[in-house]
Amino acid sequence: MGLKIPVRRKSYEAYKPSQYLAITVDIVPTDPPPKERETGKLLDYWTFIFRFAEGEYMGKTISSNVPAKITPKSKLNGWLNAYGINAVEEYVDKDFDSDAVKGKHINIIVENKVSGDDTFSNVTGLAPLLDSQKKTLAEKKVAPVAAPVAAAPKPAAEAVVQKDVVPEPKKEEPKPEPKKISADQIPF
Repeated sequence: MGLKIPVRRKSYEAYKPSQYLAITVDIVPTDPPPKERETGKLLDYWTFIFRFAEGEYMGKTISSNVPAKITPKSKLNGWLNAYGINAVEEYVDKDFDSDAVKGKHINIIVENKVSGDDTFSNVTGLAPLLDSQKKTLAEKKVAPVAAPVAAAPKPAAEAVVQKDVVPEPKKEEPKPEPKKISADQIPF
């Protein structure tokens, strides 16, 4: 009897086409799409990973691949402009560091593409934050905590002394380096 290989269909959640407020979670290098691999015109690609910041999809992620090429008319330059970064001017003869946009809020434009029986959601563009969104985000981050209303003092016998407790900062443990293996070490 031969090997049994389970075959599973990968399912994708399609999001309603619209514009959504999202957080840029990460940007990672990725392989070029198959069409470019076939033609031999290989560019480096980045995968932008976004997390929906509000609404019915809050907390879910969506990603999009972008050629890692910054020119005045490139898709990546347009996306960076949405963050308020003029990469063509600011990074002449320098490398752009993707950390500049990680953790930043941005409006993502989501559209759907149907392929066979599947519907795939894609981030097709980015839009800058509206002034009202900037204001709301600023209020959430720096809103002062309202002082509690003073209650009547307790009699001395019931008084409870409360100490401020400051948690110890977490110590980050070094992450182990990924183990590198050669092709002849992979069991087949």
